[in-house]
Amino acid sequence: MQRLGTRLADFLTGAAGALLTSQFPAFYGQYLQSLGGRLDQARLQAERLRDVADSLDLPLELYLQRLLTNSDAAIQFSGRLHTEILKDEARLTQAFRQLSEAAFWERPLVFARNFELAIGQGTAERFQPAFPITLEGFAYTGLGLLLGLGVLYGSKKAVAQLRSTKVRNPA
Repeated sequence: MQRLGTRLADFLTGAAGALLTSQFPAFYGQYLQSLGGRLDQARLQAERLRDVADSLDLPLELYLQRLLTNSDAAIQFSGRLHTEILKDEARLTQAFRQLSEAAFWERPLVFARNFELAIGQGTAERFQPAFPITLEGFAYTGLGLLLGLGVLYGSKKAVAQLRSTKVRNPA
């Protein structure tokens, strides 16, 4: 009976690991869509700034410099806000490019490097679980199975070592 319990624990742990990691491709895709939406909005805002600078016959950098060096604090604040919009556009463009171009085995690391908490939270709130029937989906499922079993067997080994240490060194 104990063997059945051990096998059931092995199965459940492996299945839990497989289930969790099998969701990574779906979450990644949905995160990329959310990031793309944020990028579209940042591009729209940045284009509006460029249009304003063009309408004043000023290069964008000079337009921002004039805002930032103006004696009026409200105009300086506007200049800082405009500068942040342009930084957001650049950061989101780079993240979107890197995430879009990453090979499936690189994605976890590229995702971690480019993760934006606000986008991740929004994606998690709207996340639709899926099981991608692709090579990538199967690869992540297999990886999760191995990780789950690795955690289980590693835990069992650590507990066994602790028990044997207590038996050899009674208090």
